[in-house]
Amino acid sequence: MQFHSTLTSQSRRSLPEGIPYSAEAMKQDMRRIRDVWASCQGDRDRNAIYAYLSAVYGLIAWWSVEGREIDRAQAAVCLQHLGVSDREDAFSAIIRCTADPEKVDKRTRSKWSRAMRYAAEYKDLDEPLDQFIKRKGGINECAARWSRRLRRLDEIKHRKRVLEEDPNSD
Repeated sequence: MQFHSTLTSQSRRSLPEGIPYSAEAMKQDMRRIRDVWASCQGDRDRNAIYAYLSAVYGLIAWWSVEGREIDRAQAAVCLQHLGVSDREDAFSAIIRCTADPEKVDKRTRSKWSRAMRYAAEYKDLDEPLDQFIKRKGGINECAARWSRRLRRLDEIKHRKRVLEEDPNSD
C-alpha cells in the first residue's frame, strides 16, 4: 500500500507517537463512509460518486499523516472479516470495506484507487478531490495517468538494473 504524503520525514518525526485509534473509532469511520456510499447511490447525479471518493480519500489522507494508512487499512479489512491482501493499497481496501461489492467489482475498485493514488501524488492540499479529478479529465483519465506513471517507473527500474548488470550496454 502506498500513499504520498507532503510531510517530510522530519515533520513526521515531530508527530506524537501512537495516537490512539480504537476499533470503535475504526468502526465509526467505516460506518460514516458506508453512509456516504448509501447517500451517493441514492442520488441520480453522475457526480455523486465524488462525495464517496472524497470520504475515502480524506480518511486515507488523515491516516497517512501519521504514516499509518497501511496498517489501519488492513485493520479495517480484518474488522470486516475480509481477507487481507499484501497487494491491495489502502484506497482499495477501504473501498472494499465500504462499497457494495455487487456494484463495485475489482476493476472499478482498481480504477477508483488508481485515480485517488494519482491525486495523492499530484493534487494540491487545498484543492478538493472532485475538482482535481475533473480538471485532469475525470476518473478514467486519472486512473490511466497513474498506470502510465507506474509503467514509466518500471521502465526506469528495468533500465537501471540492466545498467548495473552491464555498464557497457548503453
